[in-house]
Amino acid sequence: MSPSRSRRRAGQALCCKQRPRITFIATLFALAITARAGSSFAAASAAPLPIAVENDNRITAGRLTRGEARVALEARVAVWHPDGPGGAGVPIQTFGEVGKRPQNPGPLIRVPAGTTVVVTVRNAIPGSVLTMHGLLTRPATVDRPVRVPFGATREFRFGAGAPGTYLYWGSTTAKPLRKRFGADSQLNGALVVDPPAPRPAAHDRVFVITTWVNVTTKRGRPNNDYELDAINGRAWPHTERLSYAKGETVRWRVLNASDGAHPLHLHGFYFDVTSRGNGVADIAYAHGDRDRVVTEAIKSGSTFTMAWHADRVGNWLFHCHLPYHTVGHLPIAQMLDRTPITDEGFENDFVRHAGMGGLILGVTVRGRPPQAATHAAVGRRIALRVEAARDDAPNAPSYRYIVGSGAAPGDAAIGPPIVLTRGVPVAIDVTNRLSEPTAVHWHGIEVGDSYFDGVAEWSGYADRLAPMIMPGETFVARFTPPR
Repeated sequence: MSPSRSRRRAGQALCCKQRPRITFIATLFALAITARAGSSFAAASAAPLPIAVENDNRITAGRLTRGEARVALEARVAVWHPDGPGGAGVPIQTFGEVGKRPQNPGPLIRVPAGTTVVVTVRNAIPGSVLTMHGLLTRPATVDRPVRVPFGATREFRFGAGAPGTYLYWGSTTAKPLRKRFGADSQLNGALVVDPPAPRPAAHDRVFVITTWVNVTTKRGRPNNDYELDAINGRAWPHTERLSYAKGETVRWRVLNASDGAHPLHLHGFYFDVTSRGNGVADIAYAHGDRDRVVTEAIKSGSTFTMAWHADRVGNWLFHCHLPYHTVGHLPIAQMLDRTPITDEGFENDFVRHAGMGGLILGVTVRGRPPQAATHAAVGRRIALRVEAARDDAPNAPSYRYIVGSGAAPGDAAIGPPIVLTRGVPVAIDVTNRLSEPTAVHWHGIEVGDSYFDGVAEWSGYADRLAPMIMPGETFVARFTPPR
């Protein structure tokens, strides 16, 4: 079994191999992730490279004067620290405003509808031809790229067009976005067009998803062992921690500037998808036409906006549901020098113990914690065992669920169904029969008390945080399904 296949199998085991589509199924939850790699590039010069700062997309670039917004961008080589200032640096190509520090993602361009937008782009990446996309009036049917040679500056003048969430991006490899994963994979930025009288920008947040890969296969495809995934320039646990008051309505804009798709899941809440876009157009939905979901899949180059009500106090997560995208990445030094990963035992040990990482945001809803559930409130009790599957091996771990006292009929791709009744309080005794700690997340169920949500040392609030379920121990999850 190749290292990539071995590692992928281990990652699948961490999340029960396949994400079930049945609402009330316990999904084995051990958040962790890796790094997909891509091509590196030579240092631009002997001079020290500038530091690319993470961009939380709160500040609009440029200046808006009498209906005209002017933004001066520069594409250059910089060093990016996805794990914060104290972490290792990765050389990337990225955007910044002229005269200011480069950013990752690039500067936010945010204007009201009716604005004339004037963007100048200077290519300061030695030896490159920069191909620019997305600086045009929306909606559009075609995004015609514009070439900017090294040392040259091009001006883009266009009407802002229809309100929506859009992406501008560049490439120095002349590849489309879905095949751009190496040095130029961070040449991205958000372009937001607000209604003519927009609500304050603080009422919504903008999140740009990116992926960097430092190793390719012989066929030119990304090697998933060397991948680094980020939201607004940071990887968990260094991503921004979001905080909202109980009862607040939360609005987010999500843009996928990476080369792959991401099923994005919100713990504890359903959310309304208020619009979807493909980069050149954005469709806003009337209130009655909005999908209400807990997970929204977003393709490369696409966008969506979402709204949800923060009516449950505690700590929650918003994350990609692909196991590969929620595990801590390999050491950056190892990715940069392209150290071969050939030992399957090491590889799987890393996946099992690296911890959470990558495409994860932590969300806290402030307010008075719910009253702890009591044994008297239980309407039904269920036993759930977590144990090694029959094909479990040291170099390729595999797990399974067993409900009740009976033996499992086999090692199915998903666990047996747990059928609950809306409004009936349930207590589920989760017993860990593995040789390592575990946790269980109840995907799609709005557990009222985040302590039972299933993310060890995060779910809960204040000093009452859910523990890991140690080998031989039992954790009792209590909740009442509301729908």
